[in-house]
Amino acid sequence: MRHQRRRSRLSRPSGHREAMLQNLAAAVLEHGKVQTTLPKAKEVRSLVERIITLGKREENRLHARRQALSYVPRREIVARVFDDLAVRFADRNGGYTRIYHLGYRRGDGAPMALIEILPAETKAEHVPESATAKPSGWRGVVDRFRGRRTESRHESTKDRPGPEQGVTGAEPRAEEASGAAGGSGAPEEQESGPQAPPASSEGEKGEE
Repeated sequence: MRHQRRRSRLSRPSGHREAMLQNLAAAVLEHGKVQTTLPKAKEVRSLVERIITLGKREENRLHARRQALSYVPRREIVARVFDDLAVRFADRNGGYTRIYHLGYRRGDGAPMALIEILPAETKAEHVPESATAKPSGWRGVVDRFRGRRTESRHESTKDRPGPEQGVTGAEPRAEEASGAAGGSGAPEEQESGPQAPPASSEGEKGEE
């Protein structure tokens, strides 16, 4: 029976399997990412995260460093874990790696994956959910419909003349209306020029 055997054997004997996982863990910690098969990536993830957790230990640092060297017998990699990765994940409790599925290998069809260590986190400004959340259901439909109506109104009012344009355009029309009502003779007199005085009547000639 296979009770309490959660780890995969990877079709290898125990010695070969442990050596392979140690080499994979060293490669992940050194280069930051490694492309391998999906079962191997899942198995090496637990080992990599265990070593990073040892690097974050505040008490018994010497003992933790020796334990990490028992998993990965390379001092430069262990130094990187304790000096760099432990500081990067100081505020993170587990989950230091992620796995990407890359499809299937050509030839034998083995599922491929990419395992990598998470980059440093950038602190972004906290935005409340109420400011970004949109209403759902019929309220959301009504709000979207109202938003479209207001946008269409704004677009239609862009082409209309403003208040200044309306006043300047109405001035000549007012002048034309006033001229047609009362002052229609004045322009004609200006065009024709001064007229001769009217001729005297016959009565006036006799009196002279």
